[in-house]
Amino acid sequence: MAMAQDRDFTIFVFHDADPAGYEIARTIQQETASMPNNRIEIVDLGLDIQTCVDMELLPEFFTRKKALPSKQNFSEIELEYFTGEL
Repeated sequence: MAMAQDRDFTIFVFHDADPAGYEIARTIQQETASMPNNRIEIVDLGLDIQTCVDMELLPEFFTRKKALPSKQNFSEIELEYFTGEL
């Protein structure tokens, strides 16, 4: 379904606090070939590592099979968790 480019949109994004979740939020925010100069407001309601640490949530351990996304700007604490170097 194509979105009309002459309208404003607000998208609420929910995602996990893992590399794939961060990529979901980043990808939705970027312009695309079919939506250049998009007028989309993104409200990121997803989890992030710092919030999880602050809430003292237990981490979910996983084995990452791919390199971290190169277009993401991970914080120091995110890199600690995503690289397994705690």
